[in-house]
Amino acid sequence: MVTHPSSARLALRNLPAFSPVASKLMTMLRREQVNFKDASELIKSDAGMSAELLRLANSPITGIRFPSTSVLHALSILGVKRVASLTATLSIGKMLRPVSKLPLMRRCWRHNLATALIARVKSAEYDVDSEDGYMFGLLAGIGTLALLVSEPAAYCQLVRQATEEDIPLETLEAQFFGFDNREAGAQLVSDWHLPPDLLKVFSPGNDSNLAHLILRADFEAARMGFGVIGVHMVDTTDPKAFDIAERVNWVEQELGI
Repeated sequence: MVTHPSSARLALRNLPAFSPVASKLMTMLRREQVNFKDASELIKSDAGMSAELLRLANSPITGIRFPSTSVLHALSILGVKRVASLTATLSIGKMLRPVSKLPLMRRCWRHNLATALIARVKSAEYDVDSEDGYMFGLLAGIGTLALLVSEPAAYCQLVRQATEEDIPLETLEAQFFGFDNREAGAQLVSDWHLPPDLLKVFSPGNDSNLAHLILRADFEAARMGFGVIGVHMVDTTDPKAFDIAERVNWVEQELGI
């Protein structure tokens, strides 16, 4: 069975919307100077997001020594970019809840988290801000996650076929949906008003430092055992892999995914 491309794109547009607060906060970061009070008021406009953000800011994920008592306090301690990364993490986690029981969803989610965490660590080598590395690493797999949420049964079958027949997943995505996960991600950049720089990540052959960083982080995540195709075990004898696995587990536990 092949889905008509227009129907598949419509399904993407019918996904739960990415948090407007998160997308506006990421846009705000592109300015040279960010007013903490403006950022705080933006976050507080979404009571649910504000409460979840404070809970996450005070979790082991951030490693801060003193609890944040308000959104403004969290911004002053963590910085706007770190808070934006946390809101992006929360927004993607919320999008995944409809398929949270699927083993494939967990593999994709863990791959995204590992890619983001590795990109944060390797960012200085590519002259990319560490929080930009994390945020773009996290969003790099948004197209894959969106296709999974929009067509869970079909996408699971595509991944099985790619694994069993050794066919590139992007080839099967294009055959079934009429476009692959990179094109889906590019559409969501427009639909959800995500940072335009993310298009560099979705453009094959893009020669920017950001694109190279995310490509390397994606490869390293799979090498460490966080691949989407097939089931891989993390090599816990590798200290770097163990540290990434531990941090991925922390985020999963804090978000309940």
